[in-house]
Amino acid sequence: LTPYLSSIGELYFPWSDIASGRKGIVWEDYRAQERFEEELSRFSENKIRLNLLLNGNCYGELAISNELSYRVCSLVDYLCERFGLNAVTTSSPFLAQTVKKNFGGVEVRASVNMWIDGISGMSQCLDIFDSFYVKREYNRNIKEVEKQYRFCHENGKKLYMLANSGCLPNCPYHIFHDNIVSHEKEISHIKNDEQYIPYSCHRVMSVPENHYMLLAGNWVRPEDICNYEGIIDGVKLATRILFSPVTVIGAYVRKHHMGDLCMLTEPGFGKFIAPYYLENSAIPEDFFTKTSSCLRDCASCGYCRTVFDSIKRNLLQ
Repeated sequence: LTPYLSSIGELYFPWSDIASGRKGIVWEDYRAQERFEEELSRFSENKIRLNLLLNGNCYGELAISNELSYRVCSLVDYLCERFGLNAVTTSSPFLAQTVKKNFGGVEVRASVNMWIDGISGMSQCLDIFDSFYVKREYNRNIKEVEKQYRFCHENGKKLYMLANSGCLPNCPYHIFHDNIVSHEKEISHIKNDEQYIPYSCHRVMSVPENHYMLLAGNWVRPEDICNYEGIIDGVKLATRILFSPVTVIGAYVRKHHMGDLCMLTEPGFGKFIAPYYLENSAIPEDFFTKTSSCLRDCASCGYCRTVFDSIKRNLLQ
């Protein structure tokens, strides 16, 4: 990661025992927390902004409690004192208001997990958030991104984008899945004889005819990030479950990736198309032009199906 430190503007991190939009931290030994904080110090010393993730989709019975408020205020106070915490990203309006009220120097950002739908949604919570995310489904709609950026800056706010989300557009399971992540610790103690998998995308991707949807998603290629200069204040990269986070960061820093496209997105779905992979460098030059003006009418279009077939490669050959 060292070669890319100068290109990293911000580091997102969760904290143990407070739900976030990721698997809970399980320390391997008593020194793990110490090593974790040493890493935070390293990033802070390299002038990289630290952004605490409090973006669990559900805080259960503590959702608007004094207990949760006190716990978060104590944590934020410690992180500000120890590392100079710069921002908190949350999906909880309650926590957003709590942090904003008590820590005026900390940026409060609305998590992408809130699914705020454009300007109409942002307008309703301008008083408690300093920055927002483009809803995933709008990532490739350049005109909409431009409109949201203008709105944010006219109101003294900033706009960010999650560039490498592999989630399928308009996922009907997303809230259900996010709730499970928030309660993962409790759920792990309850046996499920059917081994239920709470991911709509796994059901969809298990059908070969749907594999083209890997291209009809929300992600933006490293090669296309330049199209967002001047209309996005920052690009977030999801790396928590990827095989090689450094590969992802390097690809977006270089704005080029030669190899499997599924290695860049989270989730990547590579296991569903194995032994094939998708060669990113083979994607045609008109891909961004086509997909950034897409009406998402896959049934009558066929463009992504055609591109999928053209960039599919066999690992065994």
